[in-house]
Amino acid sequence: MAYKKEIIEQARKLYADGLSFAILSKKLNISEATLRRWKTKDKSTIYDWDRLRYTNSLSEDSVESINKQILTKFLDILNTTIQEVQTLPDLDPQEKVKALASLGDTFNKMVSAMKKTTPEVAVADVALKVLEIVFDVIKEDQEITTELSKYLDAINQRITKEFA
Repeated sequence: MAYKKEIIEQARKLYADGLSFAILSKKLNISEATLRRWKTKDKSTIYDWDRLRYTNSLSEDSVESINKQILTKFLDILNTTIQEVQTLPDLDPQEKVKALASLGDTFNKMVSAMKKTTPEVAVADVALKVLEIVFDVIKEDQEITTELSKYLDAINQRITKEFA
């Protein structure tokens, strides 16, 4: 039987809140075997049920504080690196675009790591800050703008696929 995504998410959340499979099974009218299968399937993803349960048991303030410190330091390093890429005279525009794309990949990996410890992390705030930095670099160098414009359709398609 196929279950809606919302039911699986609800099961994850309730498990993270401390409910047992026996109680979840009765509450959601889903067999314990199905719940265990979902948990096993999610084991290697950001939805690792046991990790969510552990994280949920920590004080929200302490996890949030640690994540804020990590993100602040990461954004400082990212900003410095972007400025260095921008000022390198030997780097042609195409290489600068590749370097910025690599920084974007690094950012995505950081966000992914943050989600593993706090799935509710406010990714939007961090993403907006990174975009501001990227756009500051782009608007200061017309050659980067020209090169980047070649990739806008692909970027748009990927964003639409990810968030649609």
